[in-house]
Amino acid sequence: MGAIERGFCVVGQRLRRARLDAGLTQTELAEKAGYCDRLIRKAESGGRLNFQTLADIVSALREGGSTIDFSNLIVDPGAIANEFIKQMNTQGRDMIAHCEHLFTENFVFVCAGQTENIPFAGTFVGRDGMQNWLELLYDSVSSIPVENTSVCFFQNGHEVVARYQKRMSTTQGTACETWVHFHFVIEHGKIANMRKEFDTFAVAQLIADRNLNLCYAIQRSR
Repeated sequence: MGAIERGFCVVGQRLRRARLDAGLTQTELAEKAGYCDRLIRKAESGGRLNFQTLADIVSALREGGSTIDFSNLIVDPGAIANEFIKQMNTQGRDMIAHCEHLFTENFVFVCAGQTENIPFAGTFVGRDGMQNWLELLYDSVSSIPVENTSVCFFQNGHEVVARYQKRMSTTQGTACETWVHFHFVIEHGKIANMRKEFDTFAVAQLIADRNLNLCYAIQRSR
């Protein structure tokens, strides 16, 4: 597997065709998207753009009548996985609203563990399922954001693995360190399948300690 480059590699010919179909010059598209025409030329030459810049260009094209989709303009599974990790670390439980372009309509997400001791374990389908998982996760534990520079990405075709260490804690003050692996399968420029693996024993113990502390707190309050 190879290391991941930053940013999305744009399919320049598709972007140019979408711009022309919308009846826009490079300068007009740049103005609508809020950038300079040099950036549009870079994109149409197959350059790399970050997530927000490309999303702004797609929005500008769609306002001009184009039916182009975010996934039509990228062929970079590693950058998609990188953006997912970035959005999860910065937006937390609200991430779906900021990156819904990254997912297929009925993508499947599997989180390791047993629901008996890890409430957010199981299989979740679609964006609503992913949002449900986020609510379960952040209701159970909190975590210190991980800088993307400390995440190791590895790619093999349309499959990407992200690996990092993370510190998780509870509102009762208990904490643990755990390794985390996200496995992505990218289809047609979007996440179709995803699996999260981590130290389930350590996290289950963290949640058990939290529950025990909650019981003690309830008993003391009586």
